[in-house]
Amino acid sequence: MIESIKFSNFKSLRDTILPLRPFTLILGANATGKTTALQAFQLIQGSLESEFKKFLSFTALNESEIHLKVLSKGKQLLLETEIIWTRGNRIVRHDKPLDPPSFDETSLAPNIILLQQDQDQLIRNLNGFQNYNLNATCISRPVLLKPYLKLMNDGSNLAGIWDNLRDVEPEKFEALNQELNRWLPEFDRILFETPSDGSRSFLLRLKSGKHKIPASELSQGTLFTLVFVTLAYLPNPPSILGIEEPDRGLHPRLIPELQNALYRLSYPELFGESRSPIQIVATTHSPYFLSLFKNRAEEVVIAHKENAEVKFSKLSEYGNCKEIFSVFQAEGFWKNGVFQNKIESFQI
Repeated sequence: MIESIKFSNFKSLRDTILPLRPFTLILGANATGKTTALQAFQLIQGSLESEFKKFLSFTALNESEIHLKVLSKGKQLLLETEIIWTRGNRIVRHDKPLDPPSFDETSLAPNIILLQQDQDQLIRNLNGFQNYNLNATCISRPVLLKPYLKLMNDGSNLAGIWDNLRDVEPEKFEALNQELNRWLPEFDRILFETPSDGSRSFLLRLKSGKHKIPASELSQGTLFTLVFVTLAYLPNPPSILGIEEPDRGLHPRLIPELQNALYRLSYPELFGESRSPIQIVATTHSPYFLSLFKNRAEEVVIAHKENAEVKFSKLSEYGNCKEIFSVFQAEGFWKNGVFQNKIESFQI
């Protein structure tokens, strides 16, 4: 599991540490670095290296370097990896604080990281990151069938993933249908149609009357719900998952189900499942979603501004968590800078 990421010169994350747990919820107003933190994982993967200048902090243009220091706790070892981007290459420094120290510095081609065997799992996890920012149109779109399909960042390929699951693991597909009915009791079955050769689209069957509703006619909230229901059934799930505003478009009655679905991924042993956990970093503005974490304040991180720089603070480090939660529920809290003013008034 990744314990923390230290940012230097990464956009508005000039000098701050993001603490992480198996599940982490980042709360903050707009422009407080929530999305930027998720972009850092993508930069580590190498997918954004061509946009180096875009991600340099405006206060550090003369330095021309981005530093990300990743602290990861494995079963027996605490690992620390610092990844430094310069204009021409990427440098990786790695150390093992709890073992005899080792150090290496290498100039690397894009998308290649060479580390000692002890750190391979950390790098596999980082390279297995996926950031979901769902789009209803993409979720409902027909899919060209292939033997292996990945659920894309916008939710596309859903129909093809279900079609493969039905053929390869029919028991899981049946379990998925049952879970769908529990979340959305008005529907009882996922059905398929073939709009053109080699493609699939899906429909949901209404429990009453057995009418079939095509994907293109389902609401945004229903389509987003279908993705969250599916995450636990993916054949090749990501190792680290970022989700921007997972509560967006969901009815408040579904938000507790959303929390359980995400916990099922991060804490599978609590649900009687033996698969590998998925570390999740989610962002939110929602008071409904936040209210579910009153007894789990250690999983909430507050993103806030200090001058032009973003800072991250653990909610559990504030001595007045109950007061903070009550303030977050207040009407109009997100208007006219109230969030920033209140955060500045609380003491850690």
